[in-house]
Amino acid sequence: YLGQLPTKMGMVDRKLLRYESSLQLAHLGLDIDPDTPLKYLSIGQWQMVEIAKALARNAKIIAFDEPTSSLSAREIEQLFRVIRELRAEGRVILYVSHRMEEIFALSDAITVFKDGRYVRTFDDMAQVNNDSLVQAMVGRNLGGYLWLYAT
Repeated sequence: YLGQLPTKMGMVDRKLLRYESSLQLAHLGLDIDPDTPLKYLSIGQWQMVEIAKALARNAKIIAFDEPTSSLSAREIEQLFRVIRELRAEGRVILYVSHRMEEIFALSDAITVFKDGRYVRTFDDMAQVNNDSLVQAMVGRNLGGYLWLYAT
């Protein structure tokens, strides 16, 4: 709420601030008291609080850079639900990830950058697959390589 604190008669309206904060946290599926110091939250909860802060600003464009790196499976599901809602509201979502399943689950279009340079944009998700995306990312076809999967 930095720069946007709710006021009442020239003073910060702490009751309204707590209420609005609890609404933002609940929207993300978080059961966290808004007065809880961040040092008592898990890394995943802390990250979700940061996302709630960004959403509270009602930004038209929201950038997520590897947002699931420290989230639990449940928190990832909640985040994806919110991202889909934001998209349905007409907001622009920039989602940076190396996790292919996330990219395909959330994207309307995919733009690949390599070493800070534009490589390609895939506008039609029906025309892009894992192989073509990896080829754009690494600069060559990896189809001939033998992949060994370890469990």
